[in-house]
Amino acid sequence: MDIRAAIERWRASEKAETAAIVLADDDLQRVLAAWPMADRKTPAEVSGETWADLWREVVVDEAQLLEMTGLQTGRALQAWRRAVALRLVYPDGTLHRYGEMVLRKRLRDSLGGK
Repeated sequence: MDIRAAIERWRASEKAETAAIVLADDDLQRVLAAWPMADRKTPAEVSGETWADLWREVVVDEAQLLEMTGLQTGRALQAWRRAVALRLVYPDGTLHRYGEMVLRKRLRDSLGGK
């Protein structure tokens, strides 16, 4: 299956409740903010239909991603693993729509609603 189609299939099953976890976890928010800028190699095709299958051939520069978060390595790695397990990040560098909404709201709030 084409990876874009596989991602869209998973995106269609996103749960809004996941935003509650993102709201409560600053480390996770940092990972989500850094993920679109992380270097990655994503295959054109995916074999299989599970979440693990979607990520199986993806190569992420984890050292770069973890460094971009500004967190200690162990904390950043745990947050990265949570982000993948909670299906908050996609191999193409995009984010779960509700996770992204949380980040945007937090940013707006910190900038005084601008």
